[in-house]
Amino acid sequence: MLAAIVAVRSVLRIPVLIAHPKLVASSLYVLIVAAGAGAIGGFAYSLIGRRLLAIPVVGRYLTGIVCVAAYLLPLIFLLPRVLPGTFDQ
Repeated sequence: MLAAIVAVRSVLRIPVLIAHPKLVASSLYVLIVAAGAGAIGGFAYSLIGRRLLAIPVVGRYLTGIVCVAAYLLPLIFLLPRVLPGTFDQ
């Protein structure tokens, strides 16, 4: 889903990408990272999430936490390479 959103935003920004060719590479990198994050989140659900659903009461919450964490970790580690200076404190 995130990869589709990034792809649509990239298509809408074609005039900017034509004017600044250096942004094309970072746009493609972000699209690949978004698709990879979705794949890792889905893999975490199929590997761990289904087993956690069997836990009564808190199983759904634990599944959500595991899937969101697996989805966000690639974004946290890889997006600063695309957007240098944005995450500096």
